Amino acid sequence: MINKTNIISFAIILLFVAGCASHKRLSRHNMAHLYNTTELYIYPQFKLYHQSADSSTLFFKINSEELLQVRDLETDSFSMKFTIAYKLTASFESKDIIDSATHIYSDTLAAPKTGFIYDSFSIPTKTDNKYILKVTTTDNHRKKQHTTFINIHKTESLDQHHFLLFDTDTNMIFDRYFDSNRAVIVYYSGNATAHEIYLKTYHQSFPIATPPFHTTPPRAQNIRPDRLMKVPLKNGYTQPIVLDREGIFRFQADTTSRFGFTIFRFHEDYPAITIPEQMLLSARYLTTRREFEKMTLQADKMKAIEEFWINIGGSKERARQLIKNYYSRVRAANKFFTSYHEGWKTDRGMIYIVYGPPKTVYKSGHAEHWTYGGQSGIRGVNFTFHKVDNPITDNDFVLSKSELTRDSWHYAVSIWRR
Repeated sequence: MINKTNIISFAIILLFVAGCASHKRLSRHNMAHLYNTTELYIYPQFKLYHQSADSSTLFFKINSEELLQVRDLETDSFSMKFTIAYKLTASFESKDIIDSATHIYSDTLAAPKTGFIYDSFSIPTKTDNKYILKVTTTDNHRKKQHTTFINIHKTESLDQHHFLLFDTDTNMIFDRYFDSNRAVIVYYSGNATAHEIYLKTYHQSFPIATPPFHTTPPRAQNIRPDRLMKVPLKNGYTQPIVLDREGIFRFQADTTSRFGFTIFRFHEDYPAITIPEQMLLSARYLTTRREFEKMTLQADKMKAIEEFWINIGGSKERARQLIKNYYSRVRAANKFFTSYHEGWKTDRGMIYIVYGPPKTVYKSGHAEHWTYGGQSGIRGVNFTFHKVDNPITDNDFVLSKSELTRDSWHYAVSIWRR
């Protein structure tokens, strides 16, 4: 049922296996480029799928229009070339490479290619093992890269990589979040004799992050499903399931297990922010309480948000620039930090929106460490986000808050409000 379209030809496929070669620990690499949109030109998507007890398949999808396609004046043809390289390690802290390979793809075209490029390759993984998969995609003509990390906890039959998602035309879906009503088909391969899986739905509203100096522990989020239903399987596939309202949709083979596969339905145009109510809510990091309460009481939310930006910008021209910059960061926060709720509401999203992309980022298996300093006048400050063991998402991080960040926060906000 997998609709795999090979749009390009392979000029070279170069594979090399590093065995257990030693390398610099991933935790010692500055990974600030992961969150710097000015350095990102390509946004490939990946889906890992456990093919067998000893291997997994990495499917990928790349927008060909994001790749630089070079024209040859003599032949009047266009060339396209990119590589996908991976390194498989046991953890961010491990010095040993379990496996690695580089796949080189190229094509010569009569006209610039449009549409998406789909393909896949195998990676050796063993059941009951945990891995970190680093995938680097390089546009060879532009000399620009995109890096993705995939956490793998390979169970016998229950974890998220035993599930695949398709649309009603049998095309594989790589997205995990959606912005409108959509029918999806879930494929589960963990148990060949399974006749059903379970679907838990969650339709809660979650609060936004509080400033980094608010050290009072927030109320624990009690994420409980409001509905549990059985979903029949036929040859491993469900019937089309319509995501008819906003919320969290979690599929499991066993409801007593913490493992499962989760997809999300957010507001229209997500990850962008275009709805006035959402524009108002996401501006909360810059508003005073009185300003925010006044805006929420106005019937015309678009007028309220426009007046706010003009008021802090001092002119319509500066307000337009502030709006462009601010909501671009909100959109980026949604792309990078979406967890069980919108990315802009998370601790990392809050810091990213107000301070901008961090100067340095160091990742470990349990935390991310961000530093700022010397950027647009922002004073030196450090933030540590600890990973939360959240069965719904592997992208949930909580900020270690400190009273020492108060001055830095107010200064960063004041830059927006000058």
